[in-house]
Formats: sequence, C-alpha cells, structure tokens
Amino acid sequence: MSSYEKYPFQFSLHIEYEDGTLKHKEFLAQPGYDPREDIVKSMIKNIPLDSCIMAYNSSFEMEVIKKLASLFPAYEDHLMNLHDNVVDLHNPFKNRDYLVPKMHGKSGLKTVLPIIAPKMETAYVELDMVKHGGDAMNIYKKLENSKDPDEIKRYRSSLLSYCELDTLAMVEVLSQLKKII
Repeated sequence: MSSYEKYPFQFSLHIEYEDGTLKHKEFLAQPGYDPREDIVKSMIKNIPLDSCIMAYNSSFEMEVIKKLASLFPAYEDHLMNLHDNVVDLHNPFKNRDYLVPKMHGKSGLKTVLPIIAPKMETAYVELDMVKHGGDAMNIYKKLENSKDPDEIKRYRSSLLSYCELDTLAMVEVLSQLKKII
C-alpha cells in the first residue's frame, strides 16, 4: 500500500429483497493483517451479480471496489459488475431535487436523515464512541493496539454499530423517498 491509500477494513449491507424482507450482513476485519481479499470474498458471497447497490456519496465505495478489482484479478468481473451497479442515494439531495429549508444548503446523510426520517433524529448521537467515519478510522487503529478484551469488545461493537446505522439510515431515507415519488 502507499501513503493515503484507502484501506477497507469494514462494510455493512442492508439487503432488501423483492418481497420487502430486510437482512443485515457485515464484515469487520481482525486487525494485524491485510483484510482486503477477505473483504472481497465476503462481498462476492453476499452481493449477487447485477444487484442494485445503493451508497451515499458513492465515490468512495466505487473507488475502493475498483481498486480491489485491480488488486485481485480473479474477482475482477464480479467486482466490476458491483461497481457498475452502484446508485448514489446522495444525488436527489446534492442535485437539489429534494430540498427543504431545514437542510440549510447541506446534503450529507447526517443532515438529511433526521429531516426525512425524524424517528432517527438522535440515532448517531446515541452511538458509543464512533459517530462518523473519522472516528471509525481512529477506533480501528486503537483496536489494533489494544490488549484489553473488554476494550476490544467495545471498540468492535462501536464500529459495527456505526457501520450498521449508516446502511440502515440509507434504507430509511430510500423508504421515505419512495413515499413521495
């Protein structure tokens, strides 16, 4: 790896099936090794070809998937299929197709969520330790250096809860958008 290269160590999926069933899948690497191929294998196992993949401000996810495809040519076809089926849930807000005064010109997920889904207004505030992506990177570093089992458990739980909330938030935003379309 090189300096400032994105290092994927975690993902969360909320999978909505055609019948409306929602299932959650997640991956959080154990620290101390390069988890990228394991992440790829888990993604391929959990995301079938030609799935519609929603991300919020998808450039990060798309860049990571593309990089993983170049690093692991054996999985390139599947990964690029995923890459090519990403839909950015941020677009209706960023493009001002959905705009309300309370947004104050902002369109990030943590701005939009409490406006479009008031029942989730305090969801991020109520999380333990990890409340945004920067926290996740810092806690993962601490996880690698910790020897205390209780601390490790708390770090892992915090990382998993935050990532799960991010994808659940997108499910909720999409659900609310479907009601007004």
